Amino acid sequence: MKVEIIEYKPEYQKHFQALNEQWINHYFKLEPYDIDVLTNPEKYIIKNGGFILFAKFLKQIVGCIAMSYNGYGIYELNKMAVDVVFRNRGIGKELIETALERLKEKRAVKVVLASQKGLKSAIHLYESFGFEHATFTQLAHSRSDVYMELNLKPK
Repeated sequence: MKVEIIEYKPEYQKHFQALNEQWINHYFKLEPYDIDVLTNPEKYIIKNGGFILFAKFLKQIVGCIAMSYNGYGIYELNKMAVDVVFRNRGIGKELIETALERLKEKRAVKVVLASQKGLKSAIHLYESFGFEHATFTQLAHSRSDVYMELNLKPK
């Protein structure tokens, strides 16, 4: 399935919020932090040096990924979601590939993420990109029990 990966625009905030609420509510429960970020991604992601990408199929936004800047060349992969109707079609993979390309252009040194061990497909996807399990940090939400890192520095 060929999707177009596009940049965040303020008019896409509603899609960012809806996709992530659908995903989070399917597996967990929205936390106050989620609501803050989803209702104001410009404040919590964009203005701090991060970015958001969307997957567009025909004229419909079907997925998104956010990369929050944590400082010192480190980004956090967060708020990635694909519409339930479009899952298992490689859209998440395309979003991650494009986001990682962008991070390499920005000369990022590391990408971190927090997940949950019950999300086996997501963890497998992250591992396929070279993310490695690491010591858990305070970065995570209360629902997270997996911490992963991807070193982007050339060896």
